[in-house]
Amino acid sequence: MNILIWYPVNELAPVGGPAGYLFNLKEKLDDSSFNFEFLPDTQSVGSGKSQIKKRIRKKFKFFLDNVTIKKIIDKKDTRNIDLSRYDAIHFHSTKDLYFAREIIKDYKGKIVLTSHSPKPLHQEIINDELQVGKFQKIIFKNVMDSLSKVDIFAFERADYIIFPCKEAEEPYSNNWEWYREFSIENSKKYKYIPTCINEVNYKTNKRDILKKYGIPEGAKVLCYVGRHNETKGYDALKKIGESILRSHQDVYFLIAGKEEPLKGLTDSRWIEVGWTKDPHSIINASDIFILPNKETYFDLILLEVLSLGKPVLLSNTGGNKYFKKFSSNGFKYFHNVNEAKNELSDLVALNKNDLNSLGEQNRDIFISNFKTDIFVSEYEKVLKTII
Repeated sequence: MNILIWYPVNELAPVGGPAGYLFNLKEKLDDSSFNFEFLPDTQSVGSGKSQIKKRIRKKFKFFLDNVTIKKIIDKKDTRNIDLSRYDAIHFHSTKDLYFAREIIKDYKGKIVLTSHSPKPLHQEIINDELQVGKFQKIIFKNVMDSLSKVDIFAFERADYIIFPCKEAEEPYSNNWEWYREFSIENSKKYKYIPTCINEVNYKTNKRDILKKYGIPEGAKVLCYVGRHNETKGYDALKKIGESILRSHQDVYFLIAGKEEPLKGLTDSRWIEVGWTKDPHSIINASDIFILPNKETYFDLILLEVLSLGKPVLLSNTGGNKYFKKFSSNGFKYFHNVNEAKNELSDLVALNKNDLNSLGEQNRDIFISNFKTDIFVSEYEKVLKTII
């Protein structure tokens, strides 16, 4: 069987989202009994965001957001691809499927969709990427509302929809009435395959990382890696951090990710690394990882943390809930900030050997359930049933 993965090979990278998801899978897909192909390489183009353009963008943001959304709605993919030899095309973004609407108009094979967005994409664009204000949403309501047609087209056009688990649908069902009704009426379209990744490796050992950031070797290091916004729970992380730093003098927070739109705490024991190409060395140097998502899909960073053998404090939401099935003491769940403070205090009180033992439980779960060859085997089974 010939399967086209609708993603350019040269855009794969060890990051979050579909680029990282497919980066982890590509090698195993190349060895599959199926013939998996990716889109041709895209041409490298400059971002075009000079300082002058950025200033103009900032000054006229109120109106330019409206223009940006209209461009997304009007955009059409113009690739010239012979699709007739493919039994299925797998899209990894509702936006990509929508942009390709003219290309696939007469396609007779199966369309498969995996949406990697942590919430409905139109909501992510408006609230997280563009950060549209309340007054803008009122003035340009018709335009804002029309962006949902991107997601609606994609879900309706897809013959099959793959999510990593049922719990990963929560951000869609909780925030979008249309999706709640659609998913119930079209339940036969849905397939579930838990995401898997390659084992991750760190480049710099723990001792050198601690030395670099001025952290005593005996300290307890709490880690967060990710975007600094409310959807990822960074605002909750700060509240948790304020309490833990007051009550535990031997605790340090080691935080990776670009400091925007939210900024970190002003405290010598709250260390912002910034964006890094080597987040795994930061995670490896920690004793406990915190995943405070307000809402989540199925976070790749959690699998990376399990691969590195760390206990996790995580929010009781979305794809995070899937891991309850393993009954590991290495997962500590919270529903609100107060619960998080209490659970984290209990973890911090453990000695390093006990924390390492909890981390090893999580690593064993990763080895047995989330390596890429496991995913590819399940993926092939699903493709055989739908083609």
